[in-house]
Parts: sequence; C-alpha cells; structure tokens
Amino acid sequence: MKNCLLLLLLSWLLAGSLVAHAQDAPPTNYQTEHDLLWQRAAQVRTLVEARIARSHSSFLALGGTSRRTISLAPRRQNAVSAKPSDYRVVKKEITKHKTHTADVTKVYYYAISGKLLLSELYQQHQLVRLQLYEYSERNGRAFNHPFRASEWVRGDYLRLIIRNATDDGGPARSYYFTAPRPPEQAGN
Repeated sequence: MKNCLLLLLLSWLLAGSLVAHAQDAPPTNYQTEHDLLWQRAAQVRTLVEARIARSHSSFLALGGTSRRTISLAPRRQNAVSAKPSDYRVVKKEITKHKTHTADVTKVYYYAISGKLLLSELYQQHQLVRLQLYEYSERNGRAFNHPFRASEWVRGDYLRLIIRNATDDGGPARSYYFTAPRPPEQAGN
C-alpha cells in the first residue's frame, strides 16, 4: 500500500512539473507570438462583450473633454438583478479629447473576478499598445499573478513575460521580439 501511494505521489509530482515546463516553453518567433496575441485578444473582447448587461457613461470638461464608459456584467451567468452589488465591471473605456494634442482612448477588459485581462491604448483612433494577461487555475482557483503577459507596441515590438504556473511569484523570463524588416535595396 505504501509503495502504491509513493508511486502515485511521484507520478503526480512528475506530471505537474512536465505540465509546468510545457507551459514555460520558450516562444518561437515574432510572427507566431504576434498572431497568437491578436487571436487571444479577439477572444477576450468577444467573451467580455457577450457578457455585458449594463453600461453607463460620465463626462468631464477640463482642458478638453473626457468620457468614461463603464460596462457591467452579472456575477452569475444568466442572472438578472436590480441590485448594483450583483454586477461587476468587465469593461472600462476612457476617452480624452485634448484641446491641443491627440485624442487618447484607453480600454480595459476584466474577468468577472476583477482581474485585468486586456488593456488597449489608442492615439488618434490607432492602436498604439496592446497588453494581454493570462492567469492559470488549479482546482477551480485562479492565481493572483498572470503566468503569461504579452505586450505589443506600435512599431511592431513584442514583449512576452512567462512565469511559473504556480502562484509563488517566482522569477519571470522575458522575451523580446521585433518584426522582421525587409532587406534594404542597394542604391545606384
């Protein structure tokens, strides 16, 4: 019986470390990570937009106008309630129209648990920065720190931060990518 329990414990530990190593595999190249980031960002947008049940906006005018829109979703799926405490913020959009500079829009997408999933920054209606955070779960419990964070910046720069899938806040590995540039043509 002791041998059986020991074997079971060892197999569980080995399988756990193999899964952690599979999640921590180094990224391949810029195009693969770029496509994966945009695909996951589209999934987050679709998921959050489908859950929105209520929205409200507020305006402020100091040195330009600022509009803040907050979208709410019910805590429990398919639950409709009149109590504000039964809803969580799942999307926040802040748009600032400056009188002397550019229009800036920040959009944040959250999970029902309140964790930031996606952050977008627009200047003059063009996407400038995109950040995606992915959280791991174990036994139905989501960890506090993202195990994978991807950031795309205008100019086609990509940063990827990968942590262990555990919630110990251990060391993170960072990877940096740039889009391949076309070869320069030699002039006459």
